[in-house]
Amino acid sequence: MFCQKCGKQIPDGATFCPFCGAQQGHVADTPPQPEAQSETQNPQQTVRSAPQKQENVLLGIVGAFLGSLVGVVVMVILDRIGFVASISGVVMTLGAVWGYNRFGKALSTKSMIICVIIVAAMIYIGNMVCWAIALSEAFSYGFIDGVRAIPAHLANDSAFSEGYYATLLQQYLFAGVSAVVVIVKLVRENKKAK
Repeated sequence: MFCQKCGKQIPDGATFCPFCGAQQGHVADTPPQPEAQSETQNPQQTVRSAPQKQENVLLGIVGAFLGSLVGVVVMVILDRIGFVASISGVVMTLGAVWGYNRFGKALSTKSMIICVIIVAAMIYIGNMVCWAIALSEAFSYGFIDGVRAIPAHLANDSAFSEGYYATLLQQYLFAGVSAVVVIVKLVRENKKAK
């Protein structure tokens, strides 16, 4: 029997393909038919290419957003318990790529750029949330007032400004390193698949 998705031969009665993991709905006794041949191709030398996943950019963006949101939550939790929250940049990057792949069904150069943009925005937002909470606690006002107070503190308080930008830079550095690692890994996997 042959996998309905990747076309490789799999054990008879298999529920899932051991190569691509696709669930098998019905028995396929013959491999999937190759694509139509061009006039210059020799019928004896037809090469079957692996089917390409269709990327859904909109769902991928939703997935990347949700995945990176996990990183924002980790950032806030770690900040609240007094730990350096830089590791959340790594969690955010991995979550965004995983979410894009899970929802968008494929990864491409375009998807990596989208994930990097989403992670950069979410790091900025997460850092702002952490500092807004700190201001809210220090000056006994609400969270929204803490968000509104950030620009004034950045302009008038050098210690606040240094801490804010140092934390933001740490987040971007950790996320950048993890993004490079993830992208290199995906490029290698793509080369092996070809």
